[in-house]
Amino acid sequence: MASKRTDEAAEAVGEETTTALPFTEMNNDATATIVFIHGAFTDRRDWDQVAPHLSNYHLLLPDLPSHGQANHIEPFSKQLSARLLADLIRQHAKGGRAHIIALSLGAFVAIELASVNPDVVDEMFISGLKVMPASFRSGLAP
Repeated sequence: MASKRTDEAAEAVGEETTTALPFTEMNNDATATIVFIHGAFTDRRDWDQVAPHLSNYHLLLPDLPSHGQANHIEPFSKQLSARLLADLIRQHAKGGRAHIIALSLGAFVAIELASVNPDVVDEMFISGLKVMPASFRSGLAP
């Protein structure tokens, strides 16, 4: 079970972190991995209509921090999300690398992931990425 203390809080006091994102894994016998990253205010179930059609791929469907079964991992940040996703990919993806498919908030996280951890990303397909003024999004996004 993931620690209730966030990675950032643990790092501030010099502790090792044990936080891990909850995820669903499908098609473990496939040779290439796809990680699906959901948008804001949702969870991994966003991909329920897509995942069954990709039986030729190993699928990892995580919940982002502050979402779904990861709602106890706080506070949400792109940096924390990217670090936890990189850990997930290194530990569970085939060859420690994955194709990334991301939507909306997940697209921002995917860009952070690929920028900071390019070693875990094969290719990315992102959609719904729009940069909004900080004053507009501050009341909406986690």
